[in-house]
Amino acid sequence: MKNLFIVFYTFLLLGASVNVTATQITFTDVSYEGTIYEKVGYDGSQITDSGNLTLLTDGVIPNENAFWMTNTVIFYGTKTAVHDQEYFTFDMGDMYDLADIILSVDNNDTYHIEYLVGSAWTNLFTISKNSGTAYTGMDTFSTDSSSIPSWYDSQIDFSTVTAQYLRISADHASGLSDQNFSIGEFQAFGEVYDDGNGGSIPEPATLALMGLGLAGIGYRHKAK
Repeated sequence: MKNLFIVFYTFLLLGASVNVTATQITFTDVSYEGTIYEKVGYDGSQITDSGNLTLLTDGVIPNENAFWMTNTVIFYGTKTAVHDQEYFTFDMGDMYDLADIILSVDNNDTYHIEYLVGSAWTNLFTISKNSGTAYTGMDTFSTDSSSIPSWYDSQIDFSTVTAQYLRISADHASGLSDQNFSIGEFQAFGEVYDDGNGGSIPEPATLALMGLGLAGIGYRHKAK
């Protein structure tokens, strides 16, 4: 009995010490408002209304300082009213406790990232044209302090929020950008929201520890 207690207690300690990282969320839909472009050819020519939205979620993060028109979705500022700007909306398919975001954008522009609460969009964080470490082209930003050091920006880190929809737009206001925008990747991380009625699904790390604990109990019982 003492051996069983030791194994069980060790299992609890292991479980308490595990730091479970939020999992990447698979978007069920990505949509946009406005006109977007995609670079074709070395000369940088574009095809109107032919921007490839899959580039935003294909898992490929452009290298730091990479050319802003390579493997990115491109759009241009018109200095018009807010409702005329280009918006990219990401549907997570369910309510999530959103923990972190990684995104790649053109380095000398200002971008707003928002989440939907009820019927109103609320600002999550803003990337200014002076943020980041890239000196030209694409710059990667992360709110996860354990990610690549040059990506993490403590100024955009946020506390966990609950939402189903995310949105990114560029600031067209004069002086905040050069009016040439691009996004190379947008990733979100979190866990499905638990309202307390249905219970939570055990994390893979928790299940693994449970298996180790049961295996240890079985071994001790057999040895006895």
